[in-house]
Amino acid sequence: MKHKFYLLGGFLFLLSLSSFHLSYAMGVAGHREELGTLKEQSVEESEKGKITKLHEEAFKKVETALITQEIKQGATSKHIQSRYGAPSVITAIEDGERWLYRSLKGKGFLDKPWIFLYFDRHGKLSRWDCGHTPACPESLS
Repeated sequence: MKHKFYLLGGFLFLLSLSSFHLSYAMGVAGHREELGTLKEQSVEESEKGKITKLHEEAFKKVETALITQEIKQGATSKHIQSRYGAPSVITAIEDGERWLYRSLKGKGFLDKPWIFLYFDRHGKLSRWDCGHTPACPESLS
């Protein structure tokens, strides 16, 4: 008689376990679209983090190069990008391009350090402008 009880108990346990797995699987299947969206968002956030890190590193390199006067007027845009990294934003302007290197460090949106590099039509660095960085001491006020 004991064997029948154990057998019945084991059967009920397996039945409840399979019922749990079935309800879990159905729950997941019922939310497949939402779970797919969450997965996509996770991948996007990861990619944003990588890009943000690259922009921060490029900003630091350009900032240091300006402080040490390594970057000189007349440097080519190709040289700047290959040596220091891509800017956060490139804007076409009337007489060439304006590149923005921006840090995410700082208290508020307007207090974050930034550097603009201006290139002429021939891709030569003509000037730069900075804010909230020792790369341009007059911009620290």
